[in-house]
Amino acid sequence: YGPFEIESWIYRRLHGDAVRSALLASAAFLKRTLAPQRPAAPPVPYNRESGHVQFFTRRALERLLSDNGFAAIGRAHGAFLGGVFSARILNRSAALIGWNAALGSALPAWAVSSWYVVAQRVDDAAAPAPQP
Repeated sequence: YGPFEIESWIYRRLHGDAVRSALLASAAFLKRTLAPQRPAAPPVPYNRESGHVQFFTRRALERLLSDNGFAAIGRAHGAFLGGVFSARILNRSAALIGWNAALGSALPAWAVSSWYVVAQRVDDAAAPAPQP
């Protein structure tokens, strides 16, 4: 369980509650105070509506790929923070978005909110691998 799962758990527990409203109001105040003259950054292309939290290990994911005729040929870490609360704050600043991504790249896999995996069908192993 990483930062995304922890933040999602907190969000589900606070959903619809006064504490959640106070946190959102605080985040809105910080947005206005920290960057009032800047336009909002484009939204992160994550599916926030699904409420998904995935509890699996990288080893289990690679076993799933292998069992279905694929191999992981490339891996990268996503951002460190990627939950609902952190997105409301980080998405206001390109510098914070860059910091979050750079920190995610430097941390171990267990400490990031997302992974990117390039998979290739084992039958296609003789073909050149796609460039990331």
